[in-house]
Amino acid sequence: TVPTTTTTVPITTTTVPITTTTVPITTTTVPITTTTVPITTTTVPTTTTTVPITTTTVPTTTTGPNDTFDTNVIDSSRWLVSSGGSTVAAANQQLEITHSAGPWTAGTVQSATSYDQTGRSVQVQLKRAAGNGLGGSTYGETSLFVQLDPTHYAELWVSGGALTAWVNNGSGAVNLTPSWPRYSSSTMQWLRFRESGGTIFFDYAAGTTSPGPWTQLASTTPTFGLTSVRLRMVAGSNVTTSDVTQIDNISTS
Repeated sequence: TVPTTTTTVPITTTTVPITTTTVPITTTTVPITTTTVPITTTTVPTTTTTVPITTTTVPTTTTGPNDTFDTNVIDSSRWLVSSGGSTVAAANQQLEITHSAGPWTAGTVQSATSYDQTGRSVQVQLKRAAGNGLGGSTYGETSLFVQLDPTHYAELWVSGGALTAWVNNGSGAVNLTPSWPRYSSSTMQWLRFRESGGTIFFDYAAGTTSPGPWTQLASTTPTFGLTSVRLRMVAGSNVTTSDVTQIDNISTS
């Protein structure tokens, strides 16, 4: 048996002192120097150049139906055409509505757009009326309308040897010329609707190339408006030989 020897080693504890050093902080104030820079304002003179404006006055085209048919073409921008058996064409530098011999046929030409009749005149040269405006067992009829719609219109009617003026205010056509003035293809070759102060005047005149002095046939104060009307021309015939209605020189002023 080996004897066990126990040796006790003493532990020495050493305390190390901590030294705290205070470092002073030095604050340095840096002076700021402000420099004022003078601003120089330079006034640049402005030159104003006046540019003259040239105003061109474009003449206003009179609104309303206008045509001489000199090109022998019916202008679809001006006219609407319908046929009830008659042929409607521009020929011989005029508007022609040709009716074949025999039973009744007719043709219609109407302005394509409406116009304002107020304070204006629209005139038509009726070179030849259907059936020459005569009456009898066979005859022709030619009507010129300033029309708002089918039941509101003013009408000049050539038939039965008479030129008559009519108005329809919505309750039926009324004859303004009950004496049935005798029609003359020479002294009544020009027909006109003229509006003034709310009254429509129905006029006629003689002349081969231009109208002579106008004669008033009748007048009326319609109850319908005239600011959006159309010119409508209708011709029909049942004569025994071929017949032609001739219309020309339509103008609005």
